[in-house]
Amino acid sequence: MSSSVLSHVLPHSFGGVLLLLTASFFLYQLSIYAYNLFLHPLRSFPGPKLAAVSCFPKIRQALKGDGVSWIVDLHLKYGEVVRVAPNELSFSGADAYKDIYGHKKAGQLALTKDPKFYLTPGESAPNIVSAAYEVHARQRRIFANAFSDRALKMQEPLFLTYVNRLVEKLRSTTEQNPNAKSNMVAMYNATTFDVMGDLTFGEPLVSQSKCSAPSYDTSRC
Repeated sequence: MSSSVLSHVLPHSFGGVLLLLTASFFLYQLSIYAYNLFLHPLRSFPGPKLAAVSCFPKIRQALKGDGVSWIVDLHLKYGEVVRVAPNELSFSGADAYKDIYGHKKAGQLALTKDPKFYLTPGESAPNIVSAAYEVHARQRRIFANAFSDRALKMQEPLFLTYVNRLVEKLRSTTEQNPNAKSNMVAMYNATTFDVMGDLTFGEPLVSQSKCSAPSYDTSRC
């Protein structure tokens, strides 16, 4: 292309340059949307068209706090496998959970964990959750003995201590008001938190004296 032709094609003002950059950006985005919709490897999976071309629907639902219910509704509409973003699929079947998170047979490669999902921003090294298969296996062997059947049976008296406290708290609440309702999710969370705290630090997180306070409403008392 000669210089005379280029001089007529290229803009000669700031406004023209800005217009050219804007048009180029939109054309680039349109090409990405077209690829995601018609040529992407996940193009054959069902799901909303907007979710197939862009991450904005998923981001919007997450910002609204409706991300989980949105995905549940998509599964009810499209089935067990739904494309919720250009590069993401959501599975609701039990078999998929086994295939994704279960142990692989000899010779089968484990699925690679996406660092964008597992790694916390700012982390320089993967932890036991985000580590690759080989590193995860090594870290898991370190903790395996603590969760063996023999080790758990040795800790049974400690578990029963906090289970009994949970039962006593529920019984006390029911005796005071037979129609009282208990948030069992919060009660179970408090119980497991106490067990983990005692196992980690070797002593209860809350003393019995604090449990006598009327406002204390968890399983620790």
